Amino acid sequence: MRKRGKAVLVRLNEQEHAHLKRLSETSGLKMEPLIRQLILGRDIKPRPPENLAALLRQMSAMGNNINQIAKVINSIHTVQKDDIEQIQEMQADIQKMQSELWQAIRDL
Repeated sequence: MRKRGKAVLVRLNEQEHAHLKRLSETSGLKMEPLIRQLILGRDIKPRPPENLAALLRQMSAMGNNINQIAKVINSIHTVQKDDIEQIQEMQADIQKMQSELWQAIRDL
């Protein structure tokens, strides 16, 4: 048995339908759930870019790596040239990912 037993027919003109379709595409919701959200007065937010989660995971992993290197350096009180180079490479990677992340956020 259906949970939603009431049906409502709404007629839209071309502009209204096009607007609803655009909202559906940008939010990632199908039209029926979108209309339900609108009826409930909820804000419809754009779907985050697909690569956002991957970027955040990569940045987190690199931050963890840097923390592990820092922990080793603090425990032995010396720094190897290789460690410094590795940290500099990771910092460059993080800066690149931050740039991509900010671009993804701007695209929202």
